[in-house]
Amino acid sequence: GLRCVASKTCALATRVTAHKALAAALDRPPATPPEVLMRVVLPALRDSVRLVHGQPALAMCVLGCFDLVAKRLPEQSRILRDVLPSLIPLLDEKALNARQFDMVAGRVEAMLASAIQARRGELDSPSSVQPRMS
Repeated sequence: GLRCVASKTCALATRVTAHKALAAALDRPPATPPEVLMRVVLPALRDSVRLVHGQPALAMCVLGCFDLVAKRLPEQSRILRDVLPSLIPLLDEKALNARQFDMVAGRVEAMLASAIQARRGELDSPSSVQPRMS
């Protein structure tokens, strides 16, 4: 399960399979409520990013899991704090081919654009209180 997702000792094929199983669970919200996403899944995925080096298949699985997590987070600002900082290192993964790199870059750009749009919406809403510059 999750133990193998972020384990250095599991074989690559096993880690890839574990990430696919995690993605399947993430696709079923009752199986992964928000508190599980925040306290269990995100830390395991952060650890997974550190183990990607030289393994593009694992990088793509990690990207898919983070993408599913980002879609399920209760607030867009969590993407800025909890997802994007973990995905950025994948942009520097030398084992990715051009198509895989474009997939990572595309997801990072889309998540960032979505989070920025949500934040601008918050700032533009009448209920947002702007500090006065003096």
